[in-house]
Amino acid sequence: MSLISCSGTIGKMAYVRPEMEGMWSSQDVLKVVPDPNKIPPGYLYAFLSSKFGISLIASGTYGAIIQHLEPEHIADIPVPRLDSKTEWVIHDLVEKAAELRTHGNQELAVIKRRFNLLVDGIEKRHGGFWANRIPSVSLARRMDAGFYDPEAAAVRRIITEKRHTLISEFCSEIFLPGIFKRVPTDDPAYGVPYYTGNSLFEIEPLPKGYLSRRTAIDEGVIIYHNKVLVQAFGSEGGLNGRPVWVGNHLDGAATTHMLIRLKPKDPSMNGYLFAFLASNAGYTQMAALPYGGAIPHFDERNIGSVVIPLIDEPEMRSLSKEVERIQKGRDEALSLERNAREVVEESIEEAG
Repeated sequence: MSLISCSGTIGKMAYVRPEMEGMWSSQDVLKVVPDPNKIPPGYLYAFLSSKFGISLIASGTYGAIIQHLEPEHIADIPVPRLDSKTEWVIHDLVEKAAELRTHGNQELAVIKRRFNLLVDGIEKRHGGFWANRIPSVSLARRMDAGFYDPEAAAVRRIITEKRHTLISEFCSEIFLPGIFKRVPTDDPAYGVPYYTGNSLFEIEPLPKGYLSRRTAIDEGVIIYHNKVLVQAFGSEGGLNGRPVWVGNHLDGAATTHMLIRLKPKDPSMNGYLFAFLASNAGYTQMAALPYGGAIPHFDERNIGSVVIPLIDEPEMRSLSKEVERIQKGRDEALSLERNAREVVEESIEEAG
């Protein structure tokens, strides 16, 4: 099955993976269920997500303010047919990508659960209101109520009862670029792909454009393979405080100043750091950091105060390597999916 966004941003797609079975989606997502006896599902997805398929889907949109797409608008889209062997090869590429993502997500969930078990007994607050009492001396640091979230305080207390450290001590570099002037370029030879913060959280991030290479270097916004980024701006409950792993496809690209760059003192601990920040034990602390009214945000000093548990070093290294292996699988999945689309596009162009 293929999913297609059909309200607002039109044409965003996802191939339904095994782990997604039984999930619920909103009415703003079209479900395209192919008959496998007539067409390989992976091939249909590869075509619909190709440059040819996207153009045909976008042509069926309507609406002035909020664009929409209805099932009848894509029902008559012509689908080019290739020889059966090629279509099934493309299908297998898409299926393999889906399997890699599913296995990776399941394995990462197991690793994150190890951190979550540390704070499993903490009482969760329900709803948007809570009350807490703190000593007046504590207000010398922060006076915003969110910083004193009792759930975050409980997480910190439990972690500090055993071996632990602060992110400021775990990392040799915590860097948040300043606001900078974006100098675009139309020639990729003189620029680097520029990604927004939101796009980095998508299965296949797409660049907004190309940023002047000199600007990217001077402003320190180039990102590198296997590094950990954390969204530092955004609304409560959104992406703010969420970590991003820089995959191979993002190596050498540029991104917004709204992401904090983290560099562990031990380069082999990138995976361990990412897994902790992605767990509930890490995110609960991160969610208490933002301040500000219009756009809540936090800085290097704030994230440096987050406590991170320390376990036996061999186990830490093992977990870190496992996370790196999972991320490598995600990179491979993206390459397979792109390869499937390339085969579709090349076949259509050769035939036309």
